[in-house]
Amino acid sequence: MNLIHKTAFDFHATFAGVKTLACRRCLSDNLREFSAEINVHFRGWEGLEKPTVWLWPEIVVCLDCGIAEFLVPEVELPNLQGCNSEATSPPHHE
Repeated sequence: MNLIHKTAFDFHATFAGVKTLACRRCLSDNLREFSAEINVHFRGWEGLEKPTVWLWPEIVVCLDCGIAEFLVPEVELPNLQGCNSEATSPPHHE
C-alpha cells in the first residue's frame, strides 16, 4: 500500500512546473515510507491500568524536518477511545 497518498502528506506543491507530494510542514519532497511497530500507552496514573494498543502502521517521514505521520486502523480506534477493555496482544507476523 502506498501510504504517501493516504496521509496529511497528500499536499501537492509545484516545483519547476511539476506537481509533487510535499511535506505540509516544510514543503520538502524528501519523503520516505517505513514500517513501524508502535505501542500506544494511555497518559496519567489511570493509564497504567489500561492495556496498551499495538499498531503496525506504515509511516511517512519527511527526511528534512522530521515530521512523521501514519493512519490508525479503524479496528483499533475503539481501543484508543477506551471502549474496549480487553487487552490487545501483538498478532503473529510472518
